[in-house]
Amino acid sequence: MNSDSFRFSANFRIKVLDENAVKRTILFQETLKAMDWVYGIRLRGNYDTIVRDLDPQKYWNLLYQEGVFEFDDMDEVKAEKGRKKQAEMLLAKVQRSGPRNIAVFVKALNTSQPHLFELLQTEVPEERIQRQAGT
Repeated sequence: MNSDSFRFSANFRIKVLDENAVKRTILFQETLKAMDWVYGIRLRGNYDTIVRDLDPQKYWNLLYQEGVFEFDDMDEVKAEKGRKKQAEMLLAKVQRSGPRNIAVFVKALNTSQPHLFELLQTEVPEERIQRQAGT
């Protein structure tokens, strides 16, 4: 094998590897987008359990740091009387903040309250209905 054919072969392999890496990255991004949508549905489908178990104080700082909340949002959640009301307010704000922010919240659950994260890994009936409807 001469050096030109080796160079061609090496360049071809690099190009194929680069194309495969790009395909994997695109697939990963599409999967994340799909999961963002799914997590929104699963939050709604498991609302009662999440409100019952959620400890809102564990998330204020992280949600601010990640740009999900502003100071006013944190103050509104903190101003609610009782943990359950705070959990309801926090969930409402997260759900209205969009798919990316829902994903940030779900990731935080995995660290602070993994049983709630695990709950959101299970399909809910609404998810199946929307998937069958093609939305």
